[in-house]
Amino acid sequence: GLVVAVPPMIAIGLVALTPDLLLAPLWLLALALRAFAAREKGTPRAARALAVLGLVAGAATWSKASGSLLFLVMFVSAHRERSGRRATLFGAALGLLVVAPLVTHEVSAGFPMLRHRLVETQEGLPPLVKGAGSLTLGQLLYISPGFVVLAALRGKKLAASLRASRPEVRFLALATALPAAGLALISLASRQAEPHWMGPAWLSFVVLVAACPNEVPSPSRRALVASTLGAAVISAAVHAWILVPSAPRLAPRSYDPRYDIANELFGWPDATSALREELSEGDVIVGPHWVVCAQVAAAIPGARVGCDTPIRDDFDGWLPRDVWRSAPRVHYVKDTRFDARPEAALPAHTKIAERRVTVYRGGRPTRTFTLTTFAREAQKAP
Repeated sequence: GLVVAVPPMIAIGLVALTPDLLLAPLWLLALALRAFAAREKGTPRAARALAVLGLVAGAATWSKASGSLLFLVMFVSAHRERSGRRATLFGAALGLLVVAPLVTHEVSAGFPMLRHRLVETQEGLPPLVKGAGSLTLGQLLYISPGFVVLAALRGKKLAASLRASRPEVRFLALATALPAAGLALISLASRQAEPHWMGPAWLSFVVLVAACPNEVPSPSRRALVASTLGAAVISAAVHAWILVPSAPRLAPRSYDPRYDIANELFGWPDATSALREELSEGDVIVGPHWVVCAQVAAAIPGARVGCDTPIRDDFDGWLPRDVWRSAPRVHYVKDTRFDARPEAALPAHTKIAERRVTVYRGGRPTRTFTLTTFAREAQKAP
């Protein structure tokens, strides 16, 4: 079950192109460590496995905030289980030490991650509408309709698994139910909910089904084959849309390329090539959002990249705003997704050049990059 069900979750890139790439193996390792500790109940090896479990939970939290839910699962498990309670709490304490620098940074910076997720990005569709869509239609695309149906049919067994006799079954059920409930609530409350937020709960549920057939029976071979084929078709269609340059020819006239994330994979080589032609030693590059800043920093190693994101975040630490605002020459890079006004960000500079690079897919313009060069008075050409 684990081998069959996990690939459709990650095949279309919702995991492989996000911090989930680190979270997923760490989450699975945490489940394996707890299962090992249950099998070695009462032995020193079980205690060591529970200690390592805490360290893994800490590393998972560093990879993505939802990794912190492993600590919640550990504390609830320690409260419910007599065996291994001290070792579990000791492991959780070790993991919290690993997370301490991250927490210290958040506190000292005024909780930028929490503000970004819970306050400053709350715009767009009403929370319940966006969250409900993410938890329904979003999940159908994320892990495919067949696997969603199979999970729903076995979901009613989850409550019974929480009261199972074997501790490893109870832990796997907790590692499914608690993250699912927490992540679902966060999704419903957010205007930025995304389907892959539920990934950790799905990973635990797949392991529960695969490892505990008596508590949560595995689906039939026919159902697994049909679901896997359905997931493969969806994955192939998504890959074709991304990889075939002419795919947008099939889109309706109402197609708006700004909302197609696949377009993020096109055009950057041309834009950064044009940017390199304009760069001189000591120049600074600025983008209006972290997605632009990150692309430029990755494409031009060693470049001094600042970020003009409306919401201040960790990317501001790359090159403080006071530094790039006082630079002699600044190249401001944006594309048609952003309505940023470079002149407002650089009031002490004068625009001396502007260049546009338009990207086409399937004969349709999908994005136009604008590269604007600014200079302070002393640096303008005579």
